Amino acid sequence: MLIRKEQRGLWLAGGHSHWGLTLGPVAGRLIAEMMTDSTPFCDPKPYGAERFGR
Repeated sequence: MLIRKEQRGLWLAGGHSHWGLTLGPVAGRLIAEMMTDSTPFCDPKPYGAERFGR
């Protein structure tokens, strides 16, 4: 899974490969919690685009 805040108001959550139907709801919950500044149910850091370097 890949989560990235591209610019103000634009969030991306993707990279589920063929697991999209299974992981989609979890990714939706995680990104919704991040967007609303709620406490995420898990640490989003391992799923950030930054893990690939720049």
